[in-house]
Amino acid sequence: MRAVSDNKTYYDKKIHLPSAEKNSTKSVLSAREREILQLIAKCNTSHQIADELFIGKSTVDTHRKNMIRKLGLSGAGELLRYAVEKKYKF
Repeated sequence: MRAVSDNKTYYDKKIHLPSAEKNSTKSVLSAREREILQLIAKCNTSHQIADELFIGKSTVDTHRKNMIRKLGLSGAGELLRYAVEKKYKF
């Protein structure tokens, strides 16, 4: 109360704030893209992802391209590395 009355910001230590990086990625990618990224992190191919999600391979490839663009990555290999390093889980 003293901090607030002195016009200072107060944060309760019991409140967990998620990292900004995960939040920004979560808001940038669609739910389907996050789902596909999880499968990419498990080293699934586009064909395997398409079969598992009952969608076309070209749809998976389009999602991959969109994720690469949205995340500012340079290619499919970098997308795989990103997914594995982040241990992408939602």
